[in-house]
Amino acid sequence: MFQEFNSLILLEILMIIYGIGLVIGTVRIFIEDKILDALTLFCGIALIIAGVFAILLTQLLDL
Repeated sequence: MFQEFNSLILLEILMIIYGIGLVIGTVRIFIEDKILDALTLFCGIALIIAGVFAILLTQLLDL
């Protein structure tokens, strides 16, 4: 039970980190080349929101 809880939290944290990486990468490309990839930016923001929501839901349900 405790091992499963830790792996769930780890996967959710990795979702947030990947989303932050997508957002930072998109902003860096926009600053350098003035090209905005809206789909990548949206996916990064969605991953951050989904990761935070998943952590809150996991804590709320006490899995």
